[in-house]
Amino acid sequence: MTVKEATRQLGLALAEEANVAAFNAAKRAYDQNAELSELLGEYRAERTLLGELYAKTDTTAEEDAAAEKMNARVAELAEKIRAHEAYVALEEAQAAVNALMEQVNRDISFYAFGELPDGCTHDCSTCGGCGH
Repeated sequence: MTVKEATRQLGLALAEEANVAAFNAAKRAYDQNAELSELLGEYRAERTLLGELYAKTDTTAEEDAAAEKMNARVAELAEKIRAHEAYVALEEAQAAVNALMEQVNRDISFYAFGELPDGCTHDCSTCGGCGH
């Protein structure tokens, strides 16, 4: 079996993992959420305008006040986005997939190079799963 063939098999096996399926479902829910999409659109637009205001070297008092108001709105929108259930679910699903991929990478390194992960005590009761 070639590395490419093994990689394909690994990818197909990963696609079957519950964490990956949960991530894909959370990503679809995130992408399809109209309320969140509206918040994100407004956030991006406000950030763009704010960046343009901050890029000016000479601003008027009115522009400074507008920038302060926009900055507060951007912070408010960011908080709403981070608190949105679709965003939270996607972040949690992403963290689970990241942990899975870290474990896969540690296992690949072990089998490819014969090296145990840093911090291995050789006492498997303390291990997160190095696979030795």
